[in-house]
Amino acid sequence: MKTVYWFLLSAILTGLAFWFVVSPWYPRNPIAVFLITAFFGAPSIGGALDVIYGHSLRKASIGNHTSGVKKITPSRHRGQSPLCSSIV
Repeated sequence: MKTVYWFLLSAILTGLAFWFVVSPWYPRNPIAVFLITAFFGAPSIGGALDVIYGHSLRKASIGNHTSGVKKITPSRHRGQSPLCSSIV
């Protein structure tokens, strides 16, 4: 059920962004200009905070979901990429 809410929220925000970009109007009210700037700037601020504080924000918000991720181990051969270690 939680996934449905996230899907609906993302669909509404995508539709709102589409309306902002496609509609033939220009915001003249300073509050509207600020809200539109904040709407499109929020993902950048979130990315900057993630870089500054590391992955602590992501772990706190959605948990540590690493069940399907394969850990990259160091390669056995000198000069070989760690990504190719599973091929050998």
